[in-house]
Amino acid sequence: MSAGAVFDADVRLDEAGRLTLRLSAHYDHDGHSVWQALTDDDELSTWAPWQATIDPVAGGVVTVRFPDGHTAEGEVIDAERPRRLVLRLPEDWGGNDEMLRWELQPTDRGGAVVFDVTIDDAELVKRAAAVWDISMQHLGTLLAGEPVVRADSPSADPRFERLVQEYDDLLGAEVRALTQ
Repeated sequence: MSAGAVFDADVRLDEAGRLTLRLSAHYDHDGHSVWQALTDDDELSTWAPWQATIDPVAGGVVTVRFPDGHTAEGEVIDAERPRRLVLRLPEDWGGNDEMLRWELQPTDRGGAVVFDVTIDDAELVKRAAAVWDISMQHLGTLLAGEPVVRADSPSADPRFERLVQEYDDLLGAEVRALTQ
């Protein structure tokens, strides 16, 4: 995958009127391989923007450890192997009570991953898009069996600022229209 904004991306409002960023990507791997990368502690911690442990069942606990050592605990809201994983991360996750949702859809050449994240602050959409773009690129690298090389945090990644600008250009007008 290239280093640009390589995923289909849009922003919408959820049922509660909260902004939801959606990134969609295709991987040449079946849902079982992607599910493993989403739910195995070692694999998840390799590609996600933080270290994590997860009990991938509804009601299970997800614990996130940030580069600064801070931890946050959330809940698995829904888990349907190998199709859907929904997590709720608490407000100490960064000031937001965020929902993270992955939908895995089989295709002729592997699988599509549709990722949604709720975001309370419109100014954070472009930054969240950059963080998750980098993370989903890392997921693709992991699925390809290649070593994942990542910065200490997504914002320290050399692609980050450029991706923030690309996502602002791509989604900024849409975010402003939804939040007026």
